[in-house]
Amino acid sequence: MPLLPRLRRVFAGWEKDIARPIFVSVLSAVILLVISLLFDPIRHFLLPPEAGGYPLLCIAEPYGGFEAKRLFVDFFVFNRSDKESFTLEDLETKLGGAPGGKYLTSTITLPLKGSARGARVVSARQDDGFNDSKGDLHVDLDANGTVTIKVLRIGERALLKAIIEVSDMPGLGHGTVYRRQYRGEIPFQYEDYMSGCYGRK
Repeated sequence: MPLLPRLRRVFAGWEKDIARPIFVSVLSAVILLVISLLFDPIRHFLLPPEAGGYPLLCIAEPYGGFEAKRLFVDFFVFNRSDKESFTLEDLETKLGGAPGGKYLTSTITLPLKGSARGARVVSARQDDGFNDSKGDLHVDLDANGTVTIKVLRIGERALLKAIIEVSDMPGLGHGTVYRRQYRGEIPFQYEDYMSGCYGRK
């Protein structure tokens, strides 16, 4: 049998049976990747920020309704490493080699948002009972109502908590209850910390 007919027989249906399924699979994978990158947690997992190896994550959860215009915010710091504990010095060292000449710090700074005008931070402290044996936070409140949090030490897979109390919250009346994770009512500028629990300058 001549070579050309033999090759035609070998590659008969190649486009339908091989090439087209491969193309569809690749296209589907690309579409799923693009969709996943639209969501912050997945995007930052796949494409880490400037300090991608930094072990700490943090999130804020507000709750209220106990008194008029009074809101509480639990600020959590989580060590995602199951093999290492860290001190303040360890965390600063990890941030010291950030590319692009950026200045990064382990200090978490939480100023009030402009939309919370008139609000007043009454207190800010670590939750001693919650953090017992897991680590220590140094929580400070300055005269301008800015809260700063330093992680002095944190154990493996540990979750630490600071409690911030805010009064005179605009639009928060007596009996208004906000569920945890209702982040629209968080009066602090903290969004950057959701993708990496460190300060940027």
